[in-house]
Amino acid sequence: MPCPCALPLPKVLALWRYDKGEANGAPFIYFGIEPTAAAGPRAAAICAYAVAVLDALCWRWGPVHMEVMWVEGRGPVLIEANCGRLNGEEFKTIAEAHRGRLGLSLTRALWSLHPL
Repeated sequence: MPCPCALPLPKVLALWRYDKGEANGAPFIYFGIEPTAAAGPRAAAICAYAVAVLDALCWRWGPVHMEVMWVEGRGPVLIEANCGRLNGEEFKTIAEAHRGRLGLSLTRALWSLHPL
C-alpha cells in the first residue's frame, strides 16, 4: 500500500491483494499480486490503519510501501512499512496503467504544495 505523505493529509494510492504461501521449503512465496478496490468497510479500515501507522512513525513526507494483513476477528495488522520508497518497477508500471498517475509524480506535486 504505497502512501506518499504530505501535510496535512496522507493519500493511499492503491490497495493490492497478495497471495503468499509455503512452497519448495520456503516459508513465503508470492503466488500472485492483484490490485483491489478501495471500497467497503474492510478497505476503509485498512486505509485508516495505514494512516495511523504513518502518524505513529511521524512520517510526513515521501512515499511509503506498506504491507498490512487483515486478520479475522482482529482487523488490520502491520507487516512492514518501507518509508521513503515505492515497491519496485512492477508497481510503477501497474500503478500507471491502473491509476493513471505514478506515486513519484504525485509526491512531487504534494511537495510543491508544501515546500520544505
